[in-house]
Amino acid sequence: MARQVSDLPLPDLPAVTAKESATITDIAGTTDAGAARFALNVVAAWWEEEARQCGGAFTRHDDRYRQAGEFVDVLRGLWEHTPFTYQGEHFSVRDSILSPKPGIHPPVFAGGESESGRESIATFADSDVLHGGAVDEVRTKIADMNARSQRIHQRDMAEFGMSTYIIVRDTEAEARAELERITTVDPHSPGYASFEEFVKNSELDVELSKREYSVGTRGLRPDLVGTPEQVAEKIRAYQDAGLTLLLIQCSPAHEELERIAEQVFPLVPTREYLLTTGG
Repeated sequence: MARQVSDLPLPDLPAVTAKESATITDIAGTTDAGAARFALNVVAAWWEEEARQCGGAFTRHDDRYRQAGEFVDVLRGLWEHTPFTYQGEHFSVRDSILSPKPGIHPPVFAGGESESGRESIATFADSDVLHGGAVDEVRTKIADMNARSQRIHQRDMAEFGMSTYIIVRDTEAEARAELERITTVDPHSPGYASFEEFVKNSELDVELSKREYSVGTRGLRPDLVGTPEQVAEKIRAYQDAGLTLLLIQCSPAHEELERIAEQVFPLVPTREYLLTTGG
């Protein structure tokens, strides 16, 4: 179970999120291995129009990551200390009390591709979320983020997740036909209204096409499309590269997730999966 917190530019208050997450963490409990079932994905958001609609202040790219770092500072401060006072450039709390505190801290995920984004994430996040990429791209990014975390915290990042769109069918031809069906769209559709803004404000390290954007942020790039055996083989390659979590995109969600769980997961070494779905 995970909650994505778009703390910027939307007006989420870190103190409120700290209280909410403490309650949800204790309700959700822990896995057999003792890990929290609830996690937070802190997003230094990119959508300026959304900020305007919701009354948020949209700042420059690097500044949004500094805001995200302060946001997490307040979360952890309230989870650990009573009372807690913090004065930052973007967030502040004074003599704030959070009680009861979570029995275990929910892990903090974040993702980004720019130099400033990666450095910030290695500083304030426990784990990194990657856009979809080829195996060698993912391996290189994991090594880079672990090196940054070792320099800052003397430890590797706890987890590495990747967003990916999965299509499983009895034959590869059937899976490719479904991929063609869902990506054959009108490039002038209103659904692409945010595409240019996403590209402009995100500082991506790999060019994004409208075809990829149609089903999620580079979720097609891992190419997890084919028979259960083909998809499972590709997932194992990502595991070998250091990936620990898949953020699965699919549609229609219920039907496709059931197919993936029944046909693909038994073919993959046991791991915990963080699932997000589209459609």
